[in-house]
Formats: sequence, structure tokens, C-alpha cells
Amino acid sequence: MPHISYSELKNWTQCPHYRKLVNEDKLNPFTDSIFTTFGTAVHAVCEEVAPMDHLKDSFGEYEVVEAEEQLFERIIEFPNKEYDFKGFIDLIIKTPDGKHHIIDWKTCSWGWNARRKSEKLTTYQLTLYKKFFAEKHNVDIDQIE
Repeated sequence: MPHISYSELKNWTQCPHYRKLVNEDKLNPFTDSIFTTFGTAVHAVCEEVAPMDHLKDSFGEYEVVEAEEQLFERIIEFPNKEYDFKGFIDLIIKTPDGKHHIIDWKTCSWGWNARRKSEKLTTYQLTLYKKFFAEKHNVDIDQIE
């Protein structure tokens, strides 16, 4: 089944030909670097060691709904084509007020300032996760942060 992920969308917005080379022709120029190694290490710590204290400080009481939630949901906005959205949500928690909180671990070398947090392409990932998580689990989208 044809699918699209946030990474593929990001590649397409940067250069449609690059997206074709990576996603269709499978000519992936990606190589490991100190940045990808650091990101992998941070993900491991966030998922296995440190999240509970930080989450308690940020959210108070919560329950872990899922870690590494796989999304593979039909994109109903393409009525003439059958495409699925594919993604993995790093963490979903639920607070006593009934809200689900979607968390995606991010790393960078310069910090996450307000400009970076509000970049459209960056926020698209969480927006897509929110939409397709709501559809997959039949959760009111207004109950997802």
C-alpha cells in the first residue's frame, strides 16, 4: 500500500526530486554522524531512563498510554487514491483531565527557541500525529495536545 510519512513530506518540501531519489529510487544519502548518534542516545535515555521525573514535573499525574505508537492510517482526504500515513509517536500520555499528550523527542545543537518551536514544517509532524492518532483511536481531536 502506498504511504507517506512526515519525513517524506519534509523531503518533498525541501526538494521534490530529492524525495523521489530517497523514497522511490531508494538512493538514500543519509549517513550516520555525531548528531544522529547523539539523537539516538537521547531517545534511549528518554524512553528508558529519565522521562518519569521530567513528565511528573510537567504534567503532574499521568498514565503512559503508549511508547513508539505506530500509525498506519488511511488518508481519507485523497478520495481517488489509496494512501496511508505512516509514523511513529515517541510517547503518548494521558492526564486526569482526559487529555492525551503526544510527545516527540527532539535534539539539536543550538536549542529549541520560540522560532524553532513555531516553524510550520516542524509543527506539521505533531499535527499529523495528532490527526491520525485521533482517527486510529476514535479520540476527540480537541482532547489531544
